[in-house]
Amino acid sequence: MGSRILTMVAAMALGATGSASASATDSLHFASLSDPAAESQALDPRDLYGSELLFGVYRDGTRVGEHRVSFGEDGNAIVVDVRFNVNVRFLGFSAYRYVYTATERWQDGRLVALAAETDDNGDISRVSAVEVGDRLHIRGPAGGVEAAAGTFATNHWNPGVLTEDTVINTITGRLSQVRIVERGTEEVRVNGAVVAARRFVYTGDLDNEVWYDRDGRWVKMRFRAEDGSTIEYVCEHRGQKRNQS
Repeated sequence: MGSRILTMVAAMALGATGSASASATDSLHFASLSDPAAESQALDPRDLYGSELLFGVYRDGTRVGEHRVSFGEDGNAIVVDVRFNVNVRFLGFSAYRYVYTATERWQDGRLVALAAETDDNGDISRVSAVEVGDRLHIRGPAGGVEAAAGTFATNHWNPGVLTEDTVINTITGRLSQVRIVERGTEEVRVNGAVVAARRFVYTGDLDNEVWYDRDGRWVKMRFRAEDGSTIEYVCEHRGQKRNQS
């Protein structure tokens, strides 16, 4: 698996979130998605996921890595830590390694700061963002851009992103234009059990499929890599909702 493919894996893991037309979102009956924009203003991810969310990353059915999201707090900020890693081995040796880490800080339902780092087999790149007034100042390998305050980074845990049409790609540091369409309910495997989840298809600068359960929790993702292989995220651990005993 070449570095370009793995870069795409990480970019989509952290990046494909989408714009929702009214027809795509108005019919949602999920409690957390009935009004995604309103929910995102007050959303504490620990109320959805507990302290951690873990996906196994599979390429054509073979596990090649994992994607872990951890949730905490620092003062009045919600802190979200993301780690994505792939380690390809050949004859018992590590032939290729890809690691992505990011820390998001959220206040009052908005992303106010981001620091992300990608280690592509030793090639390091970084993306950062900070809120200044009503703008997010973003810097990546290709330079700086600005976005409106409240723009989402490319991560799927927050269902509020379903109302967006512009997101920050945390691999490139650029803005991605996206659109989302809801494609019905399917059964997916979560924590070893089968649950019903809604499937959303993202198009535009980012293309993939993402599933949310009836409570608005991210539970699956799938997309086709540049080599034609299928990359799938399978939820292997989802913490208990904080308001449940």
